[in-house]
Amino acid sequence: MQNPHWKISGLSAALPLVDIGCPEEPLPARPGVVWKDAQIIGGTGTIYTVPEPGFYSEYLFIMPLEQIDALLGGLSIRVAPQEYVAESDDEIAERASATYIAPDELDDIGFLTKQLTIAVGLEDRYPEPSPE
Repeated sequence: MQNPHWKISGLSAALPLVDIGCPEEPLPARPGVVWKDAQIIGGTGTIYTVPEPGFYSEYLFIMPLEQIDALLGGLSIRVAPQEYVAESDDEIAERASATYIAPDELDDIGFLTKQLTIAVGLEDRYPEPSPE
């Protein structure tokens, strides 16, 4: 069943393009990034901003759940920023996100649907408080 917001969101303008392999490592795994609740909260993470958006708007990382939890802090929502673009000298904006899936979750259609719906912006990414 298609999400009722699919067409009005502009997502139906073109078919999704899927490439195998990834041109980047996960943003929360990069040196200098301090991460909490799927957000950069400090560190030197702003050094990873780019002057203009890259080719990809969504990334999908498949890795062990333990690695995902180490990167994202155990949140059930597995979508986090992947790329920030410098809009001006004092403003950055998220232009790409990443979804994190464990290999054994690939058969869970409900879980995948929820995570990918969040990834493309059709559902709220931040509905839950921190698991602390």
